[in-house]
Amino acid sequence: MKRLLLVSLVAALVIGGWWAWRHPAQVPLIGAALAPSWTLLAVGTDEGDRTDAILLVYVNSAGVRVFTLPRDTYCSGGRKLNALYKRVGADGFRRVCARIVGHPIEHNLVVPLPKLRSYLTMVFPEGLTVRVPYPLRYADRAAGFSYSIPAGEQRLTGRQLEWYLRDRYSDPKGRGELARVERWKLFLRAAVTELRRPQNLTRLPGIVRATQQAFPTSMTTKDVVGLVGALSRHGEVSYAYLPGRPVRLGRALFVQLDKEAVRRQAALARRGIVLPPGLTLLVLNGTTQAGLARSVARRLEREVGAHCQPGNAATAFESTTTVAFGEARQAPLARELASGLNARVVHDPETGAHEQFLTVTLGGDYLRARTSCVHRVARKETPTCG
Repeated sequence: MKRLLLVSLVAALVIGGWWAWRHPAQVPLIGAALAPSWTLLAVGTDEGDRTDAILLVYVNSAGVRVFTLPRDTYCSGGRKLNALYKRVGADGFRRVCARIVGHPIEHNLVVPLPKLRSYLTMVFPEGLTVRVPYPLRYADRAAGFSYSIPAGEQRLTGRQLEWYLRDRYSDPKGRGELARVERWKLFLRAAVTELRRPQNLTRLPGIVRATQQAFPTSMTTKDVVGLVGALSRHGEVSYAYLPGRPVRLGRALFVQLDKEAVRRQAALARRGIVLPPGLTLLVLNGTTQAGLARSVARRLEREVGAHCQPGNAATAFESTTTVAFGEARQAPLARELASGLNARVVHDPETGAHEQFLTVTLGGDYLRARTSCVHRVARKETPTCG
């Protein structure tokens, strides 16, 4: 009987611990430990101590969302963002980025890219299988340096992974930084999948220690474990490039960020409203006003950061604006959208049968609210509508 009770107790603890690890938001007493909520600024520096990559990592119980800050972002005085790091240091650079996104950034992580190769070799001693979307080729004759990686599913060594993450010249469409961000997504997905395998779980404490030793960071061991835990629980990482447009000042090319859209998307991520990877917002026009879905889709794409596809509803005489979702993890985003559109949230497994889609149907009430808002602005009153 004692053995049976002991076995039952151990089994209950194991199952309960596993459930709490997978559903930390449902366990308030330990949620703070298992599901931390904070923002990390991760900076990759090149040999000249300039920032080659700037990432904002939002960690919370809903998942992990990563934003890329363009390294060529325009800063006051005609400077590029990537040139400021050497002048102000890690803490000063964190404060600069905090002003850009409009909220505090709790931690920073500096990744000297010359150390990246040895670190990746240690974490993935047998290499990592990733998808190479197109051939990666580069040659610097002066430095006697070159690499060539064919397209397709490839098992890459630590050295090849460094090239995979840093390459900005091989994309056939000439997208440069944007193409590199797409490969970072593929790398993160492959890395998380690899580290979640049972044979690698025992290596995680060593990887945490190696991370702290190799890269300067303000994160404690608890913070690193929390980040690894969040990645393990959610698997997929939601990744986006902060919105902006290229501008040329003299001979220099900058990125002018859309300040309002950047702060809007950062606020959503900060509150734990994470977009499921690959999500598309279907914006349907349920009115007789031409072009309405297209204009609303452009605004939502800018404010939320999700891909939006405009179209027409089944009828042009919808009276109520609705936001329909079919997957549970879409609910927070659906409620956020509904609040901004004065819409009704609908949980419809048939309409939102696939987790990649969330449907916004614009009705007559949206037109009336917008017309009222225009009239208030014309009368120089403070509008209360979105």
